[in-house]
Amino acid sequence: MLDNADLSCASFDGARLKAISVVQAKGTGTSFRRAYLENAMFEETYLLGADFSQANMANVKAESADLSWSTFDGANIAGSVFVDATLTGATFDGTKGMAQASFDGAVGSSTYGLTPYTG
Repeated sequence: MLDNADLSCASFDGARLKAISVVQAKGTGTSFRRAYLENAMFEETYLLGADFSQANMANVKAESADLSWSTFDGANIAGSVFVDATLTGATFDGTKGMAQASFDGAVGSSTYGLTPYTG
């Protein structure tokens, strides 16, 4: 569990963190590149500028999470739920499973079908 942790500049690159709980954690510059995060839970978490590039994020629950300026390039997010998440400035280039992910109530770039952030 990484609940309530300060994850600033931490690296979980390539880690196998299936079904990990990351609730009310915070940090900037956290890296999860190529990590296995299937069924992970990121609730009320503030990870600004996190790098999820090429991570397996299938069926992740990111509820009320602030993942602004994060990178999801090449990640698999099929079945993931980003309910009420803030994704301002996040990038999703080459992300797999976008059509199977849910962004209900999420705010961020309208390029990806999200409600534009109005401050």
